[in-house]
Amino acid sequence: MIKNLSICNNPTLGGTFYERLAEFLREPNCSLEWLVLEGNKMGDSNAALICSALEENSKVSYLNLSKNEITDIGVKSICSLLGIN
Repeated sequence: MIKNLSICNNPTLGGTFYERLAEFLREPNCSLEWLVLEGNKMGDSNAALICSALEENSKVSYLNLSKNEITDIGVKSICSLLGIN
């Protein structure tokens, strides 16, 4: 049972990684509470993908997306998530 996941400073992560992570976050038995994705050069579309998955996941209580390439567009997805959870 994974409760903490920290994947940092890995700019080679691609869309497939974020798609699979989003699928994992949507699983009903996902027990993740902390998610740190700092410094991965994640862009707006991947941030939106993760935020969308987290809208269905009430267990994650800590999310760190700092030091990524998220613009105002991605920030809107994060703000939307904050309004839900």
